Formats: sequence, C-alpha cells, structure tokens
Amino acid sequence: MSPDKHQILIDHLDQALTDGRNPETLSPLPGEPEVAREWGLLNVALKAIRYDGLVNEVGEVAKRFKEEETPTQETPVQDAPSPIVNLPRIPRARRLLLGSMKVAAGVLLLVCLGGVAKYVLTTPYGIYEKYYTPYELGTARGDNNSSDIENAYRVKNWPGVEQAYAAQTTKTTEDYFLQGMAFMEQSRYFEAMGMFRSVQKANDTARTPYFQDEAGYYLGMCYLAAGQIGPAREIITRIAHDKDNLFYNQVHRMNTLDFLILKTK
Repeated sequence: MSPDKHQILIDHLDQALTDGRNPETLSPLPGEPEVAREWGLLNVALKAIRYDGLVNEVGEVAKRFKEEETPTQETPVQDAPSPIVNLPRIPRARRLLLGSMKVAAGVLLLVCLGGVAKYVLTTPYGIYEKYYTPYELGTARGDNNSSDIENAYRVKNWPGVEQAYAAQTTKTTEDYFLQGMAFMEQSRYFEAMGMFRSVQKANDTARTPYFQDEAGYYLGMCYLAAGQIGPAREIITRIAHDKDNLFYNQVHRMNTLDFLILKTK
C-alpha cells in the first residue's frame, strides 16, 4: 500500500472517531481491495481495544456483585425449597437461531481476543525493535577527508566515537548526531536524546538544516525504546504528514495496525 493511502486510512479513522461515527460503515476508498482489507484489520483492532475495556468493566461489576451477595457470619443462610418452574418450550427455529448466534458470538470473541492479544503484546520497545535501522554514514567525502569521529563510526567503534567526540574542541551538528547514534547502538537512549536535541538546537541557532530530519526521526525512535509513547507518537505523526521529510517513506512502511495501536496507547 502506498504511503498516501496509508495516511488516508489513519486520518479517516481519526476523523470518524472524533465525529462519533461508526468506522465500519465508512470506507475511505471504495473499490480498492487492498485498502478494504487493511480497513477491515483496523476495525477489528478497534473492536478488540473496545472489547478489552468492556471485559474489564464487566469483571469489576461481577466482582462487586459477588461481594454484595456473599453472606456474612451475622446473617446465616437457610436452605429454602426450590420452586418448581415450568419452562416454556423453545420453538425449533428459535433454537437454531440461538445456536447460530452463539457460534457467531464465539467467532467474534476469538477475533476480539486475537486483537486484544495483539494490542497487549505490542509495546513501544517492540515497535522500536521491529522498525529500527542503523544510520549508514555516506562515503561521498572520501576517507582522506573523514574526521576521526566519522572513521570510528564507519567501523562501528562506539567507544572510539565517544573518544573522538570528546576530543573535538568545536562540535558540529554531525558530531552531535554521530555521537547520538553511537549512544543508541549501545542502548543509551536518554544520552542519545540529548545529542539529537543538540542537533536541533544548533540548527535553530544557525538556521541550518544539517541532520535535522535524521535527528528528529531517531529522537522519535529513542522515545519508543524508552517507552515514552506520547513524544514518540507526536514525532512519528509529524513525519507522516511531511512528504519532504527524508524519513517519510520509512515511517509509512510501519504496519498500519502497529501505527494504530501506537496512536491509541
């Protein structure tokens, strides 16, 4: 599915939920099987999320009911004769209908439980691991003109990157960014966040765009790895609406269901 169609689905679902309409009755791009299939998955996930909330509510009500009905020692319960109740016979057609409804409810329950499992098991760090790709430093400048920090980064010498960074008396946006990536590769996400923010601050001060898109995207990935859903969702959504961003297509390669779960958590 193209990134544009992917974004149409997400925006359409957001608008439907905002307006209080039933998304199942609103097909964003009728006549396109691929879009219809993805739209169906989104609606199943939405049902699962709502079902999970309903199960929790019913469980709480049942718990309170049980507590209220539990006899105490001060009020002993005496056995009473069970009244004889003549149950009316259910017509065969009605029995068949009830049976069909039970089967349908069972199927829906299985689908919803699958959706609930997907929702519960999908974590920010899991999405990070699924979509994180290391940054590859280009070689256009040539080895002879490369800095120490670039040389260390190319051979994945992360401590060497840190040493070269510390030795620099004047830091550039590239220095900040490569040090941030070295921290990411060592799972030092909060330190990496600081470096990527330094890139953005340096660009704001100098009014330059160097490594701006890269710093923004990997800052969002750091937030995911650290479990900070709100900031991660904000950055990813912003990139998804910016066709000029270098990571626009990369964000849209995210599974639509993962993206929906990320937006609703």
